[in-house]
Amino acid sequence: GSGLPAERMRILAGGGLTFNGDTAAANALDDYEEGTWTPVWKFGGASSGTVNTQTDNAAWYTKIGSMVTVWYRGALANSPSGSGSLVITGLPYTIQNTTNQYPGTGAWSNLITFGGGIAADGNPNSTFVNVEKLSSSTSTGVANVQHSDCTQYSQVRFILQYTV
Repeated sequence: GSGLPAERMRILAGGGLTFNGDTAAANALDDYEEGTWTPVWKFGGASSGTVNTQTDNAAWYTKIGSMVTVWYRGALANSPSGSGSLVITGLPYTIQNTTNQYPGTGAWSNLITFGGGIAADGNPNSTFVNVEKLSSSTSTGVANVQHSDCTQYSQVRFILQYTV
């Protein structure tokens, strides 16, 4: 050998880092970001739903390349207002608009009265999640959490990963 150490990292002229001799721009790590996001509970839809006051909110994210991971914890401060399905809006990036990409995740809830598990299901080309209750009585295995399922201090926690 030449006695020179092997290349471990390269900074590409067009931006980004590659590793172990890789020079392909498509493989370059060109974006990393951490931050917080502002979730909003709405009953009745993402665009026209009734906004509800929250308490104990914590929401943060990490974006590496085109992959976003969000974490959320929050609760209703008062009895829910409005009607219809629960959505949580305000994701930090728009979910990629790809057929059959409905990012979902396990989630935890407390004081949501139907008594089963929940899931947070992202929607392509949007910045919100549907909060869904697991249900064996529907063809899809889930049904939307409704205003009538919630009480003051209903809590939701989830981790969601999606591409942008």
